[in-house]
Amino acid sequence: ACIVNISYTALVYDRIVDTYDGVSGEVVAQLKEEPYKQYSTYVYRFKCQSLNGEKCNFRFLVYHHDELDIEPYDKIKLNTSFMKSESKGNISERYFLTADFGYDYPEFERIVPQHKPPYFYAIKLRQLIREVLRSALNRDAFSLCSALLIGDKFTLSEEVYKQFREAGVSHLIVVSG
Repeated sequence: ACIVNISYTALVYDRIVDTYDGVSGEVVAQLKEEPYKQYSTYVYRFKCQSLNGEKCNFRFLVYHHDELDIEPYDKIKLNTSFMKSESKGNISERYFLTADFGYDYPEFERIVPQHKPPYFYAIKLRQLIREVLRSALNRDAFSLCSALLIGDKFTLSEEVYKQFREAGVSHLIVVSG
């Protein structure tokens, strides 16, 4: 396990971070999932396709305080700079780099593909389920049902999340649980 971890760090993580940390330029990237809200910030998960005209293949996160006008599997073209992620959770999900625009709304070109993959429709179904639950239930019941049914644990209050951890049943609030 140590050899695999050291090799992965050297061959993948270090190569991406050393190559792109601090680099700025025009990025073409595809949104891979629906955004989620973490406190007052939206988090967007992208996969880079080109940077300054050169092909690239790494994941990065964009943090923003407003919703961006983009759907999963849309592509964007924007100017940004990358920085190394400090979050162990992001790194474990292979999001080694981030781009943060703060309160400035980034100027970008949205490119909508003609065909979206089947997973896009699963995302749309999850969004529909979330909206039905939100309209039918009070806030606490909605957040719990949303976490249990579709794995949307970001809607849980910190207090409820803490109670699940203390009870030793936090695995129940993920879809695989």
